[in-house]
Amino acid sequence: MTEDFDNIFGERYVKVAEGVYIVQFEAPGFNRNNLTVEIDNGFATIKGERELNQENHSGQSRISKRFTVGEPKDVKATVKDGIFTLTLKYSETKSKKVKIDFEEDSPKETSKSD
Repeated sequence: MTEDFDNIFGERYVKVAEGVYIVQFEAPGFNRNNLTVEIDNGFATIKGERELNQENHSGQSRISKRFTVGEPKDVKATVKDGIFTLTLKYSETKSKKVKIDFEEDSPKETSKSD
């Protein structure tokens, strides 16, 4: 039996603070031993596998999720009380002002009728 990622993890919540992005998912039944997180070429991939041992269901559940994260300088993943949290810290980037000079339109030629 394979369950859909969104049914297991539920909604994805993103919190943004200065230079820090926090992504959270509901992840019931998952822990640090059955989840992996990889950051490669600007993408985060979260994979998980767990055994299902419920009254009416048994088997394995596999999930995978991939999304863009850019190039964080520090990454931390935790799972606690059924909530998976991925914290991404980025280098501070200073905005840069750029002055753009517009070229003036050339005046339209008018023809005079005599």
